[in-house]
Amino acid sequence: MSSVLDYRSHNTESWRETVKSDYFRFFTCQSITKEYLESSNVITKNSSVRVEGRNHLLSNDLSKAITAICSSDILSECEIAIRVVTKAWLDAHGDTTIEVALSKPPVVEGMLEVLLASDDDEILELVISFLAELAVRSEVIRQMILNSDPQLQVFLKLLKSSSLFLKASILLYLSKPQAKQMISVEWLPLVLRVLEFGGQLQTLFSVRCKPHEAAFYLLDQLLKGFDEDRNLENSRHLISLGGLSLLLRRLERGEIEERKNSVSIISCCVQADGSCRNYLAENLNKASLLELIVHESNKNSGRGGLALLVDLLCLSRRTRITKLLDGLKEGWSGLGIMNILSVYLQRALPEEQPLVATMLLQLDFMEDALNCSIFREEAIVTIITALNARISGEKVQDNLARALLILGGRFSCTGEPSTENWLLKLAGFRENSGDSSHSKHLYDDVVLLYEEEEEVVNWQLKAATVLFNHGHKSLLSSLSTSMTSCVRPSLAKACLITLSWMSRYLFVIRDEKLCLMAPSILVPALIKYLNHDKAVEDQVLASYSLLNLGKYTECKHIFRLFDEEALDHLRNLSLVTWTAEELILIITSGSMHPHTEQENSHTQGSTRK
Repeated sequence: MSSVLDYRSHNTESWRETVKSDYFRFFTCQSITKEYLESSNVITKNSSVRVEGRNHLLSNDLSKAITAICSSDILSECEIAIRVVTKAWLDAHGDTTIEVALSKPPVVEGMLEVLLASDDDEILELVISFLAELAVRSEVIRQMILNSDPQLQVFLKLLKSSSLFLKASILLYLSKPQAKQMISVEWLPLVLRVLEFGGQLQTLFSVRCKPHEAAFYLLDQLLKGFDEDRNLENSRHLISLGGLSLLLRRLERGEIEERKNSVSIISCCVQADGSCRNYLAENLNKASLLELIVHESNKNSGRGGLALLVDLLCLSRRTRITKLLDGLKEGWSGLGIMNILSVYLQRALPEEQPLVATMLLQLDFMEDALNCSIFREEAIVTIITALNARISGEKVQDNLARALLILGGRFSCTGEPSTENWLLKLAGFRENSGDSSHSKHLYDDVVLLYEEEEEVVNWQLKAATVLFNHGHKSLLSSLSTSMTSCVRPSLAKACLITLSWMSRYLFVIRDEKLCLMAPSILVPALIKYLNHDKAVEDQVLASYSLLNLGKYTECKHIFRLFDEEALDHLRNLSLVTWTAEELILIITSGSMHPHTEQENSHTQGSTRK
């Protein structure tokens, strides 16, 4: 803050005492006389603050008004001077002489001081409008405004106003402040008020702008402009203030740009607090989001709508996911959701394609799993192609990994994939060291009701039926190969998890040749995961998958592939999971333990209900 502004901000009350009642509120530009200005007690604190050089081109009244704004300690004189200056500005119609004279730093600083000290709404609006015009014309002016008030104290005051906060938000927006200038906790509620009431176009002299634009710019700074921790904290604060309802309203009613901005801010909230997905999925206008996705597909710019939709499908309860998918099936403007996503897939960037394919499959799984469709075939081919792309960017592989985990159909209350956690519990694994990456999710606070668990199991059955019988050998081979040879560990892990849950449903395979080929495709890669250089969780998943393969007559010959080294690995692994012990027993005796037979019959029985 400039020394002058700092001085006056600390002497605001004494400054206001010089104003006699409301007398000067009734002054108009036309009633200000030259004699009054000449007789005004202008105190020049800095003789260098003068309008030099061009004074002979300015009227005497305007020159004195500029001097008053720059130098006077009497608020009433400054307010009168504001009327003179703004009238001259409007009458000048772009005269460069006046523009240059009024663009000096002392003039801008003086006007900011008036904004801070005055309570006269008419004066405040004149100053806001004048500075807005200057800010639109010049980057230098924008910097002057920000440099004179680095902590934005003037704007905090104006945004608390009941009548001028919308216009003030536009001036602030035009000044383009950065997040580091908005550290006060007061900012978020003030900006949300602008978002709530800022739908009407505001006019500041010749500047016309919707406050919503300002609100979204400021929200972007507050939720993205700090370090990660502060950004997440602000996002959670926005949620606690009820900001999601305002954002959903703009997503439903706003123009395309507003919808894009809304989606961007909503995504920040989802990242900060994944549990807000439930509220969003319940209250989101699906047609509005689909319209945005169609627009993004046609314009090939921005992909926020698709990313949000993918996020919203990661709900902790399968019934809620099904409800959301049912709502999406209605489509938009006569276009079905499958057609929308199919067109999007054809135009999508490589890193987007796996996620779009996964969404298509989730919708397809709701139909008859045995009847093939062009959408199903298109989606599966997309995933296989992505798996087979040995040379692909990190973003492609990371999104492919995420797409596979989404197909697992299980998520925590914060939206994190939890299929691995579920599989490890089935395998009886208990990790005691606390160093495992999964241990933080081991005792997840989500407790699924029995009917919810049945929903997930039945959904996985449909998914496995489609993936086995329509992905055929190509999908299994691609998953197996990627599990052992892909560059990104996250993708290798996702392939292992996918094969692990799919291995529970081998009985759905209709192709006898695939039944015979599956062991030779999967077992060698799974045996490699029994090695000590793999994480213990990965070893447990591999052991669990191998045991599932061994449950079926078609796969009995897999045990010939185990050498003594693999058996040693299983013996060590038997300390943490019963699946390794069962495998050892089957391999050495050629028979299935009653525990395994019981688990097998339970899986098939529950999924065939």
